[in-house]
Amino acid sequence: MSLSEHREMFDVLLQDTDCAAARSVLDAGSGRTSLGILTEKFPHSVIDAVCFPGDRRKLDSIVANVARANYRLIERDICKPAEWGEYDFIVAHLLLGEAVKFGNNFGALLGSLIAIKGKHLVIIDYPEDPGVDFERIFADCRAAGYETVREHTVKKTEPLYGSSGELIGTYYRGVLFKLV
Repeated sequence: MSLSEHREMFDVLLQDTDCAAARSVLDAGSGRTSLGILTEKFPHSVIDAVCFPGDRRKLDSIVANVARANYRLIERDICKPAEWGEYDFIVAHLLLGEAVKFGNNFGALLGSLIAIKGKHLVIIDYPEDPGVDFERIFADCRAAGYETVREHTVKKTEPLYGSSGELIGTYYRGVLFKLV
């Protein structure tokens, strides 16, 4: 995984947005890559970095690799009812394809993500992943009052394969939505 691919994705999706003015960001399904980039892009924001409870793979990686900055590390299942604040930006970076890994399904996770109050929603995932449905992402976001601002696709330097050899992704696809 090349960090430059992820930086390009965030740079393109967030161009012409006032990241410095944002005060609250939710990094849903946070990991070291997304959180590292978001702490740089949103230096004046409080970032809620949410990981699934007990996901040591992500929690330990964040603690070891992301300098303690403007974020709060939170263990919470996004699909379970909870009080959420209101966010200037909600980011789901490579989250939706992992829904089944934590006992949820794609539709429930997408619905829970969209139900959180946010002015902007950034979704980045693998378009080839059989667990991710971009047509549904667009339809559900439109139904919730979001409009598409920008889309971008980046080819990965190396394809990603699942544990049983199935292709997960050769591209990253990202979308910036804005609540209207």
